Amino acid sequence: MNIANLLQRVTSRQKKRERKRRNDYHEMVRQIAAGKEPTTDDVDHLLHDTGKSVDELAADVEVMTRRLKWRETYDKKPALQAEFEAMQAQIAECDKVLEAAEKNHDEETNPLYGRMSDAKFRMRECEEARKGLADTCMDNDVLNALDEVNTQKRTAHTKRCELEREIRELKQQADSDLYERRFTQWESKINKLEERAEFRKQRAVALEPELEKVHAEIADLDKREKERREQMLEP
Repeated sequence: MNIANLLQRVTSRQKKRERKRRNDYHEMVRQIAAGKEPTTDDVDHLLHDTGKSVDELAADVEVMTRRLKWRETYDKKPALQAEFEAMQAQIAECDKVLEAAEKNHDEETNPLYGRMSDAKFRMRECEEARKGLADTCMDNDVLNALDEVNTQKRTAHTKRCELEREIRELKQQADSDLYERRFTQWESKINKLEERAEFRKQRAVALEPELEKVHAEIADLDKREKERREQMLEP
């Protein structure tokens, strides 16, 4: 009998049993972490066979629970990677379209910008010519007419400001009278405040048509001023 061969076979069988116990324990931990509850006898036998304690089992289940969640997250990577690469490809195609559009835009607009710059220069020349014509106007009738229009405009603007101020003050005074009435107990004073507030409101309303008339007059004077200034440009 070959003792060495016998011991080798025994050692090999022990290693297989040890490996099986470790695998069975690992599978039990995995099932518990996944929510599958083994029988009490199975747990007790495996703990006895592997020399593990209940605390060690609990710790291993806790680690396995985290590992299962991590694996679940990790398994999503291929799909996410494919989606990411697809979006990258779409962006690359969009970039190509944008690059072509920008190139076409530059080709189309660069000449236009050059022509616009020239047009701006010539428009400045036109404005300088207009100023020269206006400054050297030799038609006294036109100049006198322009002075008259400007005088009328100043008068109209002054009148507009006075009317706007008077209407605003009348409305404020009427509101003040009505506010004061709320804290007055004497009926005679209440009546007086109400009458005064109503008078001021009516006065403000009565001034509105006059203000509209002044606005219309200013618009007409603006038109006449423009016409006179155009006449000044005639040689």
